Amino acid sequence: MSASETTAQPTVDPSVGEVAAVEPESQEAAQEEAPAQFEVTLLLPTQSFVNLSHISPQPRQPNADGFLELPIPVTPTDAVQELRNLITESPEGFWLGAFGFVPVEAEEIVGEEKEGEEKSYGPWVDMTPPVQDPKSTIVDPSMWKLTADGVLGDFCELSAVFGSGEVENKKRGLKVVLTSFSPLATSLHLLRFRDTLFGSLPSQSANASYDPASIGISSGATLYTSVRGAAPAGDVAAPEEEAEVKGKKSKALKKPEAPISAPTEPETESAPKENAKHPFSDWSISDLSPFSYLEHLRPATTPALASPCIKALGISAWSPPPHPRRMRGDIVYLTLTTLEGESYQVTAAATGFWIAKSTPTTFDPTARTPTPRGLRPTPYHSLFELSCALSPSFSKALVKIIETQNPAPQVSTDIYATLAISHAIPASSWLVPAPVHVSDPFRTQLAYLLTTSTNADLLPPARDWNDEFCQYRDLPQGTMSERLLRERLLHRVQCDFVQAGTRGAVSIARGDVPPLNPNEPVEAHTFIHNNMLFTRADDAIKAFAHLGGNDAARVAASKDLQGVNVLEQLDIKGLSTMASVVVDYLGERWVAQSLIPGLFKTTEEDKEAKEAESKPAVVYPEGDEAAAAAALKAAEEDKAFPSMETPNRDDYPSSGAFRIVYGSGNPEEPDEKIRSSAYFAALAKSVAEKVNFAEHKVIASDGKVTELWTSTDMHGIAAPDGRSYFIDCFRLHCTDIEFLENNVSGATFTDASDKTVNGVHTPPAYPHRLALLRPELLEAYRDSKLEKWIEVRVKEHRAQLEEQEKAAASVESELKEAATDSTSPAEKAKAEPAIIQASEFKLAFNPDAFVERKPLEDGKAAVLIYDPEEESTKAVRDASVYLREKVLPEFIVMVISAVVAITDGQFLAKLLHRRGINIRYLGMLADIAERQGPTLEYPRGTSKPDIEFGLASLKSTLQHAMVVRACKHILNRLLRKSLTADHASLIAHFFNCLVGTSLEPNPSPELVGLPAGANAQRAWASLTPSTLRSQIVEEVEARYRYTIPTSFFNPVTLVPTRLVREICMRVGIQLVLREYKFGSRVAVEANGNGAGSSSEEEKIQASPSPVVNELKKKKKKSPAQLEREAAKADENRTVTFRAEDVLNVMPVIKASVHKSQLAEETFAAGTAALDKGSFELGQEMVQDALNFYEQVFGSVHQEAASRFHTLGIMYHNLAQGALRRVQTHETAEDQLKSMTPEARVEGAKRLQEYLLENPDAQRAEADNFLQSAVRMLRQSVIIAERTFGLDSPEAIQHYSDLGLLEQAVGNSDTGMRLTKHALSLWASAYGPDHPSSLNLLSNVASMVQTQYGVVASIPLLIECWKLAKVIYGDSSLQAASLEYQMAQVYGLTGKFAESIAHGTAALTLFRTLYDPETKELQEAEQFLAVVTDAAGREDREAAERAERLQKKFPKLMADKDIRARIGAASTHSHRTPASASAPSPAPVEDVPVVVKKDYGQKANLSVDELVSFIQGTPVASSSKAARKQRKN
Repeated sequence: MSASETTAQPTVDPSVGEVAAVEPESQEAAQEEAPAQFEVTLLLPTQSFVNLSHISPQPRQPNADGFLELPIPVTPTDAVQELRNLITESPEGFWLGAFGFVPVEAEEIVGEEKEGEEKSYGPWVDMTPPVQDPKSTIVDPSMWKLTADGVLGDFCELSAVFGSGEVENKKRGLKVVLTSFSPLATSLHLLRFRDTLFGSLPSQSANASYDPASIGISSGATLYTSVRGAAPAGDVAAPEEEAEVKGKKSKALKKPEAPISAPTEPETESAPKENAKHPFSDWSISDLSPFSYLEHLRPATTPALASPCIKALGISAWSPPPHPRRMRGDIVYLTLTTLEGESYQVTAAATGFWIAKSTPTTFDPTARTPTPRGLRPTPYHSLFELSCALSPSFSKALVKIIETQNPAPQVSTDIYATLAISHAIPASSWLVPAPVHVSDPFRTQLAYLLTTSTNADLLPPARDWNDEFCQYRDLPQGTMSERLLRERLLHRVQCDFVQAGTRGAVSIARGDVPPLNPNEPVEAHTFIHNNMLFTRADDAIKAFAHLGGNDAARVAASKDLQGVNVLEQLDIKGLSTMASVVVDYLGERWVAQSLIPGLFKTTEEDKEAKEAESKPAVVYPEGDEAAAAAALKAAEEDKAFPSMETPNRDDYPSSGAFRIVYGSGNPEEPDEKIRSSAYFAALAKSVAEKVNFAEHKVIASDGKVTELWTSTDMHGIAAPDGRSYFIDCFRLHCTDIEFLENNVSGATFTDASDKTVNGVHTPPAYPHRLALLRPELLEAYRDSKLEKWIEVRVKEHRAQLEEQEKAAASVESELKEAATDSTSPAEKAKAEPAIIQASEFKLAFNPDAFVERKPLEDGKAAVLIYDPEEESTKAVRDASVYLREKVLPEFIVMVISAVVAITDGQFLAKLLHRRGINIRYLGMLADIAERQGPTLEYPRGTSKPDIEFGLASLKSTLQHAMVVRACKHILNRLLRKSLTADHASLIAHFFNCLVGTSLEPNPSPELVGLPAGANAQRAWASLTPSTLRSQIVEEVEARYRYTIPTSFFNPVTLVPTRLVREICMRVGIQLVLREYKFGSRVAVEANGNGAGSSSEEEKIQASPSPVVNELKKKKKKSPAQLEREAAKADENRTVTFRAEDVLNVMPVIKASVHKSQLAEETFAAGTAALDKGSFELGQEMVQDALNFYEQVFGSVHQEAASRFHTLGIMYHNLAQGALRRVQTHETAEDQLKSMTPEARVEGAKRLQEYLLENPDAQRAEADNFLQSAVRMLRQSVIIAERTFGLDSPEAIQHYSDLGLLEQAVGNSDTGMRLTKHALSLWASAYGPDHPSSLNLLSNVASMVQTQYGVVASIPLLIECWKLAKVIYGDSSLQAASLEYQMAQVYGLTGKFAESIAHGTAALTLFRTLYDPETKELQEAEQFLAVVTDAAGREDREAAERAERLQKKFPKLMADKDIRARIGAASTHSHRTPASASAPSPAPVEDVPVVVKKDYGQKANLSVDELVSFIQGTPVASSSKAARKQRKN
């Protein structure tokens, strides 16, 4: 390429609207300085009623005033409330009741301290509040004052008291002072008392083991600590770090970052133990059971049914206090029963707690006299202290409880297992232990305790959700702190709204809330609960009758939520939305929305509003005649005021009726009135430009044409609160016209002539016609067109440049140019390259294109509201074609070539949605994979066997996803029409018909008895396995246009646990934790009808995969395990599922996803800085981003898990890069040392770029990065389990990655345990025959080889080989490679017979898979020849030795036993020491273990090194010490 061509290349400018990358420098400049930390001493009063000095990590003695001094780091922005929470959660201050803080200070005593001793300070003195000017009206943040109790207010910031930090020669402190009780302080103290004592009962935190009022059972659980076992070295949190995370979760940067310690080196052993045990000892592929991880789900101990301190505690029946006693300070009355069996009535008043004279029948709340058990007559300030004085047993048990709640030291990552999930819905598993329900009086009394309300009328008013959302969106975003505050408030109100909406939908579905319109049909019922609007996603007003009725309405509700999510992410200034959440519960879909002011207007209000709009006198701004005339004209034309002619914002009335100002004026008849307010059109244009919508013409039923930016079905609302809203956002998606025209009805994608599957019947039509394209697809199609447009512009520019060069070559042009300017046009073109503006590219879509309207009442065709000739309309069809012809085949190629590990249907849905593919295309994808898959263009290097295997696996996964979704729809329909009492029996019977036919071919339902005369319809009871399969086939044909083959339901190939798991997750079912029996596969294969016999093989439970068709080995189990299994086993069980196995049905929640743009920008900038090598800046920015994530989303959230995992992988990559630089440096050093002194100078110049100035610093840096990576992944595993799910794809991936990293830092056994758990999760989520299982098992073999030697890894290599044959086939490349690897390992251990056998088998397969010139084939042939020669040489030497012994000792050699022993000894003497480095799977006669120093190091050698080793030549060591030894 010439110089002119290289300099004239055009550059592409990013299009408008794309997010630009944030440079670290600019981001650093924009960041505000983090507030400096300083130390404050907390002075806590001591207590003497219980001894807890041994619990505190650093026991302290009280000072002269009797206070404990606890120094803690704080920042000026900390509030007093945060320190209060920290104290009540500590062992020193848990007992405190009502208290406050008084600021104190102590002067330094100068001259008394000695060298090496701490500074001395004088007594603590109360600080005096600054004097404030009573006439001043300006609030000074630096001024502080004390409350009436003489303490600081709860929300007073420390900056107001102590300024910005330390003061020279002074020590700052906060003294805890006991204050009088308020109702709120009393409630908080009682809750703290309950949570402390009733630790085994459901607490009020999000980590409760079981709460009957919770949405799910065992929500937010984690198995990490159980799976990991003992904590690895270096993962113990310092006491101050633990206190910081527990007490001040929202302040992540309060403590200076501690330097990362170097990894702990694994202990070096001289040789592995012969019988060394590791987590994979005696492991086989038969252990890949889908229930193998259940042992971690079972609780280690049974929760106690009562507190170990007291028998009962509750609100007394005498509460609330009467008015006279309220005037005396009484707040609440309690009933306390001690372990000694004595019951007391306790009065909680403003002055404290005392034992009252009241009895269950007599009311007298005054103090009892004489006091029982020698209590003091004055009130107790703490209920803990009063209880200890009442009951000696209370004091003893309290110490044990505090010990368990404050373990020391605690593993740092384990803290995330106990933090509350405050701003997210915790994940719940589909298999959970049966909850232990216990008596707890506080459970039903909490509402009174928290609100002091005794009936619903006295409850506090519900939150105004809509106003909160709108106010938070209107907050300023000028500074970083303002952006952070806005994002945090928006996310938290969103989480509160989702939780409230979910609970409200469940309550309404159960019948707890009456409808507003009980006389209307059930599907039209509307509910107002907790200031939210609840409706069913049904077609109550027949708006979707022409599109599919209720099915279309359900889709519209989901698409509306997606549209709201898009608008919230766009964050258009001045535009609001209705907060929405979709809840699927017991077969019904509920929509919860915030209430827009004026939404429920009466007919009279409509009339008055219409009359007001027609009056020309109501004009804004006042006195504007032009606006008045425009308003009158708008009223005459039946337009909403303001009209297009009055575009000013002031034209909106300050208050008015709820009205539609944009889009269809009548939602029930969308073609009658089309409105387009000028102001709202500007908002709609802002939205359209972001989502690539075009301004298009819409034709009303009367022929009037209106131009809109969005669909007519999206309604712009002018609300009485003066805000503008977009509602009904389901049309923020374009119509998939190709699917509507080609696939809604007619034949399926599969061959309809297959009579054995499809028969002669006509497949049912698609359930609805509301088929829409995803926004991701429109964006992908636009990007593809943009790329082509840029290519055309580049060609045009090059052609133009060539013409300029030709013109400049003429003689006349050169002379003229020389006379005017020395620079030629060609040179100018080279110096100034053309810039292609991507913003010049125009491609937009018509959201109203191909939208179908209702047919007219007179039978005429529906109105065509769009112009078919518009370019935006044609673009919609082109995008629909692009999806079918381009995106679907590319998705298949991507999955096959990238070897994407598709775990389950949810992960598959995420992949599809990211590529813009709708779920309805599952059938077409399966058909393309089957028919066109082998002919698609794959990247170079993708082998034909890999393509065939990938296509078969993908097709199976797609079929499985279709069946799961069909089962979901069928089960939801059954639940929707069944009685509440039948739900458990229905679900159990459904699963028995689906996957339990091997155990019982004809399952019978468990029917619950009904009252006499009840006429309940139980259509579900007539369900049979055959009818269920017919319904599934029909449902798949209708929804996915695909015919499921009958072989799919073959019990031999079906994975029942995988099917049951996904159905449970999609419907919200929770089953009891146990190992379900699906029948014997041996019996199924032998009999074909699922009926079992009494043979031993059929009694063994079959695993749901061909991997474990061999019988399981009987393993010895512990007595405790046998006892648990015996207690839960039911030998008389004739069906797989019973009604008692169904514990709960949870709501399935769909809500908009809030993103923190500030945190994402900072995290992206930090990771970019790390990639560029700016480690200090990058780590600081990443830490800031994690702090932002924590402040916005909380400590435990899905975003935190994803970021920790991403950062851990990045740190690992940085560590690998540093290690590679060190290795390159060592290689360069060795080359220099091997040179002559004369050549060393020239070599140093040549190798200068590979040499490091400080290689030790690089090693330390690599160690730091590796330890940081491990720490990040440990945290991500726990958070992923609690937020994504115990067996979610994210949790599996994090466990797999952490297992490798633990092994990298020397924790091999921990890494193997984590990897073993990941294997179990794969078996549960997918089945044991997934390719990822083989990869994980190969990693484990490498771990075992590294830690325990080559021979110890042989059993696992054999299992890998077996698994590869099951997954890929006996003749696959994977099986051949593992066969060859086993040949190498056996060759290293001196077992030449086994090595030759495996090598011959591998060579045979290689010859069928590789060309003769392939390197792999030649190496295999060379290796086999060397091993064969070595085996022959060994045999010859053994024969020669035997011959010599025969000649020398003929009588001795005549004995057969002696001759055999000498032969065996001879064989062992010729084998390498590696053969004795670990136990062999096929043991021979015992021989002493030969100690070697380099065990486990030769399985990764090259072929040449292996050959040299087998032939007897020493293998060159690669270690630095060995190289030095050779040179010396």
